[in-house]
Amino acid sequence: MAYTTIEIEAYMVATFPQAGNPGKIDLFDTNKANFATVFVRPDGEQLPKAYLDPGGLYRLYIHRTHYSDWIDLLRNEKPVYMHYWSAAGDNTHIGTAREPVGEAE
Repeated sequence: MAYTTIEIEAYMVATFPQAGNPGKIDLFDTNKANFATVFVRPDGEQLPKAYLDPGGLYRLYIHRTHYSDWIDLLRNEKPVYMHYWSAAGDNTHIGTAREPVGEAE
């Protein structure tokens, strides 16, 4: 049961007009390497579990409803980390480090 944490240094967003493929977010680590792609899927669609593909790229899936939350976190917080737990692909997520209460960001 491997648990991996990677700091997200940068991201790149692409949106598509097709209803079946709303968009994706590419995540880059502190070495500027693309280490993950987050695929945005239509609301109500059953999401595949996150996984690490044979090429070493993490594949994550979110519903369109959560897209703006992910962009907000990536745009406004630092540091942000991706946490991947191979034993529970549906528990893979991004999050911040511990922050003081009342930081007034």
